[in-house]
Amino acid sequence: MPINKNKKKKLSGKNSTSAKVKNNSRKKPGPNKSNDLAANFHKARLLYSQNRFTETIDFLEKLPSELVMAKKADSLEYYRLLAFSLTNENEFNKAHDITIEALKLDENDRDFYFVQSFISTSFKDYERTIECGLKFLELLKNNISKENYGYLSNGQLHLLYNYLGLSYKSKKDYDNAVKYLKMASVESPKYMHPYLNLGNLHLLQKDYNKAEEIIEKGLKNCSQVQELLLLKKSLENKATISACMIVKNEEELLPGCLESIRSWVDEIIIVDTGSTDKTVEIAKSYGAKIYHQEWTKDFSFHRNYSISKATCDWVFIIDADEEFVEDDLPALRQATAQDDYRIISFNVFNVSKETGQNTSFLHSIRLFRRDANLRYDGIVHNQLMYDSSEKALRLGISIRHYGYDLSPEIMEKKLARSRELLEKQLIDDPENCFVRYNYVQLLRSSGSHPDAKTCQLMLKHATKAVELSREDKKYGEAVELMSLHQLATTHISLLEYDKAKEYCEEALAIKPDFLDALLSMAHAYTGLKDFDKAESYYNEFIKTREHYDETAEEINLIQVYIGSTYLGYYGLGLIYELKGDFEKAEEYYLKSIEHFDMFRDVLLRLARIYLDRKDSDLALEFINKHLEWQPDSDLGNLYKSEYFAQNNNKVEVDIYLNKALALTEDSIEVHDRAAQFLYNIGEFERAIPVLKKLIELLPKTSQNIKNLATSYYNIGEFENAGTYFEKYLDSNPNDFEAINDLANCYYKLANYKKAEEYYSKALDSNDKLNLIYRNLGLTRLQLGKTKEALILLEKYCESSPEDVEIELIIGSSNCQLGQYSEAIPHLEKYLFLNQNSISGLFNISECYYHLGYADSAAIGYTQILKIDPEFQPAINRLSEIKSDKTLA
Repeated sequence: MPINKNKKKKLSGKNSTSAKVKNNSRKKPGPNKSNDLAANFHKARLLYSQNRFTETIDFLEKLPSELVMAKKADSLEYYRLLAFSLTNENEFNKAHDITIEALKLDENDRDFYFVQSFISTSFKDYERTIECGLKFLELLKNNISKENYGYLSNGQLHLLYNYLGLSYKSKKDYDNAVKYLKMASVESPKYMHPYLNLGNLHLLQKDYNKAEEIIEKGLKNCSQVQELLLLKKSLENKATISACMIVKNEEELLPGCLESIRSWVDEIIIVDTGSTDKTVEIAKSYGAKIYHQEWTKDFSFHRNYSISKATCDWVFIIDADEEFVEDDLPALRQATAQDDYRIISFNVFNVSKETGQNTSFLHSIRLFRRDANLRYDGIVHNQLMYDSSEKALRLGISIRHYGYDLSPEIMEKKLARSRELLEKQLIDDPENCFVRYNYVQLLRSSGSHPDAKTCQLMLKHATKAVELSREDKKYGEAVELMSLHQLATTHISLLEYDKAKEYCEEALAIKPDFLDALLSMAHAYTGLKDFDKAESYYNEFIKTREHYDETAEEINLIQVYIGSTYLGYYGLGLIYELKGDFEKAEEYYLKSIEHFDMFRDVLLRLARIYLDRKDSDLALEFINKHLEWQPDSDLGNLYKSEYFAQNNNKVEVDIYLNKALALTEDSIEVHDRAAQFLYNIGEFERAIPVLKKLIELLPKTSQNIKNLATSYYNIGEFENAGTYFEKYLDSNPNDFEAINDLANCYYKLANYKKAEEYYSKALDSNDKLNLIYRNLGLTRLQLGKTKEALILLEKYCESSPEDVEIELIIGSSNCQLGQYSEAIPHLEKYLFLNQNSISGLFNISECYYHLGYADSAAIGYTQILKIDPEFQPAINRLSEIKSDKTLA
């Protein structure tokens, strides 16, 4: 991009980054205040055509969003200029987000597939490059986008062909690679990179005649030929390379290593230190020269012996658990063709074999001229010894290291061996900062959550490493930075976030773009709940990582978080989740997956958001992804139970809930969510054992004790309920609802004295809770305190006139006290809604009888006998009334 044919092309398509073309001496123009959008876009295109990409971005971002988004065509022009400019400034993540939004508006706009092809090539996501590139060619061929958008990709087809050629070459689809690279050179004969890439492809295939032919053609047609000349020189010189290795029982990973180098090294030297598996047999099958030595517990001794057996011009150092990245072979050939440097530094990425994720990075000298007579020192984590005046050439050549992603059994043996050697080094060389740093790294490798004792040991050695590093001229700066970061992460493990922050600040004062310190600083601020600062550092980490160029790194340090942009987005998601902004949290979690689609920690975070949103189908998608990876996940199965609950499938709810509870041991979240779920759906009997376990795990969380008490109450176990309500009230003595509930337990157990005591306490705590008047009144009735009870019950009815059952109780109680006139209004209210209540009819009839209204009473008694002809008290009263009339 710039897609102006007369300007230097930024998206050159080769495996390195061209220099940016900027002109900051010009006055930066601002948008036309008249809001003439066409004029503003014209200015933006002019800036873009002059390669003034930063100014183009600033100009566009100042345009009012309501103006540029008003019409589809305007929105696409805005997105187009912004995406291309951002890509030229290596702002790949932002550019990618822009293309996504643009393709929502017009899925057939080929410009945005062009941008995505370049971004994917830059990230070496060759599958995606091919997908987007072929889509671009399809749209171009069919001319699906009929509107004249002024495509910025016009005239740049040769770039796309070159991307496709590189991508197919990486996939070892050499026929298609040759096809597209040739098409690129035909499309633009003066464009150098297709010749360079095609020449390297033929060299890889050891077809030297074709390679020479392509190089000569490129030299003839192109004006920029420096790299072609280097390639020609490497072809003419044909410098030879010896790969030197030491091995022991490496049958699992050795084939991958040897396969990655067999086609281009001239000899393979292997020193075997006592393999008992098929290692030697595998090495022989690749034509290696094998030497046997008894293991001496000294890596340098065996490494140096392998070097002594090399016969070629250059020595290449690689381990059995590593693989050379074939895409970088052209750069390696150019390195062996130059005469200015005798030692070459590579990028070594620690990679998860399962996920392909780059977990950490360091640069390491792996290639040097044999006649330099260099050797290694150190019994473990050995270092190449060379004079400080000897300069190393830093190149973007990569090696993938899989040695930290082995089976638990192998890793345990590996760590035990390293620990033995490092502890010996600590005794022999206690003032060596690099040894102390490596010892802390080994302790960190023992588990993601080191115990307090291990943490203290780590702090001791990392502190000493920092102190010693300041006197070490060769490795000091790198060790100081890395050890400061060790101190920071150890304090984070101990939840000592302020101390962690101090060490991060110290590291960043030395190296402001130290990725590990930036991310750990964000973690520390998150732990301190200073979310604004945490957000700032997460964003700084993401931005710094996007612009970080490994090949330009001058300090020989390990960057643990080199491949962890996804963790920055994940951290932002956690912050917004903690803030309660779940839409923003979702956005960042999805970005985290975009950057690492096998990042598993985020799956259940998203599932939780969707379950809470009642978007159960989307939740299920992430739950199932999680369970594919970890079928015995307690939380995953619990969430699946919740999914089925939202879809009213009780059978599946029970299956997955029971599975989650059977799988879990001490997971607080599983017990907490399972308890809440069972409690909320009224499954109190099943909730009780889960709540009891949760109380074991979180003894100070009183709400769980209250829920357990309530669960016991709801299944009729009032004694147990009372025990837990009392326990809850020990820490929450003013919770009037719980006091009332405890009183209810005593009432149910017929312990009316205790019930009265706690109902009275509840009333003292909150005289606004009307229900307490009712409960205390009923209790005092049981205790024979009828007059006191009636005062409370009548007060209750003033605010709750709909509770006519209490009207019956008041009326009946007044009747028993001989207060017949006071009883009648309450009984009438009750009978208005319960006309056939024998109790209500009898009590009101009794009132009329005792007040001398015999006829009225007789009507009531007669009505009762219609309902129940056998109701003896009514029969007796009617007999008495009849007898009285007869006497009269």
